[in-house]
Amino acid sequence: MSHTVRLRTDVFTKAARLAGFRSDYALAKAMDVNRSTVARVLSGELQPGPAFIGGALIALAPMQFHDLFEVVPASTSTDDSSTERQGSADQHAEHRTVHDLAGRPGPRRTGLARDTGSHLA
Repeated sequence: MSHTVRLRTDVFTKAARLAGFRSDYALAKAMDVNRSTVARVLSGELQPGPAFIGGALIALAPMQFHDLFEVVPASTSTDDSSTERQGSADQHAEHRTVHDLAGRPGPRRTGLARDTGSHLA
């Protein structure tokens, strides 16, 4: 049986608030991921990938992996595996975008400041 990593949403949200992050945008910036990635992982639409996990551990230190995440058996339903495949493709696209923009001057993520939705409020 395969396994996956799942976010402990309640602990993550509380840790983010206690660390002073008042919006998904502020937290995403500290984690160096897109705000939509934070929103999608918090809503359960996307499973956390390596960039999200690493960013969370850096931004929410001294929290540890086992505080914020749990390893659970992967679901065998076709809906879940389809979502996981899509999440993986999105994470690869995000990874390429970050690397493409890393050497360029100016803001790395345009338009994010307009996003006002937050799961942290």
